[in-house]
Amino acid sequence: MFGVVAALSIIAIIAGGLLLSEATMGVGVIAIGGVLAVFARIVQAGENHKEIKKLLGESEKSEDSLAGMNPGRGIDYLKKAPQPSLPPTREDLQRMAEKEQANKES
Repeated sequence: MFGVVAALSIIAIIAGGLLLSEATMGVGVIAIGGVLAVFARIVQAGENHKEIKKLLGESEKSEDSLAGMNPGRGIDYLKKAPQPSLPPTREDLQRMAEKEQANKES
């Protein structure tokens, strides 16, 4: 899809460049700069997407989880995620204090 959009944009740039007069040349240069900025942003977004997929452990050719369309994988991923530890209860604190006391007496 990106190739089709890029080809159409290049054709439009060439056609527009040939139809520009001297009076509108500045606007044409600014428009070409805008198109190049859009292309740069698309490339940057693609690179970021590849990095995120790599961090999440997905292969680059994996299309079955495109845009979060595979809810089962997300559930499995969450099950494997480390669970936060709970703060110690009063009983835990008392046991720890007793162990410290016993260690000090020994």
